[in-house]
Amino acid sequence: MAKKILIVEDTKSIREIVAFMLRSKGFETEESGDGQDAEQKVRANPPDLIVLDAMLPKKTGFDVCQSLKSDEKLKKIPILMLTAITRDSGKSDEYWREKSQADDFMSKPFKATELVERIEKLLNGAK
Repeated sequence: MAKKILIVEDTKSIREIVAFMLRSKGFETEESGDGQDAEQKVRANPPDLIVLDAMLPKKTGFDVCQSLKSDEKLKKIPILMLTAITRDSGKSDEYWREKSQADDFMSKPFKATELVERIEKLLNGAK
């Protein structure tokens, strides 16, 4: 059975590109454009992994991540934050990964092959 990945990204074109790319690799995808909707979807039907943007309407990706990681039933779902927030911050991806409590953190722009590799590592239990 295909692993289900929730893609949470407010920019529709990026969300659709990531979803298309992951479906072409055999994953099942679900999409969300805001943090509040994403958290509701996770609580209703938990995915195997979440690709989460940091800057989202209604509820930030940081807030969603921290909320999910503090929930005993959901904290084991791997979360990969994929965001442009680091580009001008002067801080490393590792700093943002720790701050967000995400399992992995990638900066935009990203390479599709690297995104898929990191997703597969997370699904196989590696951080």
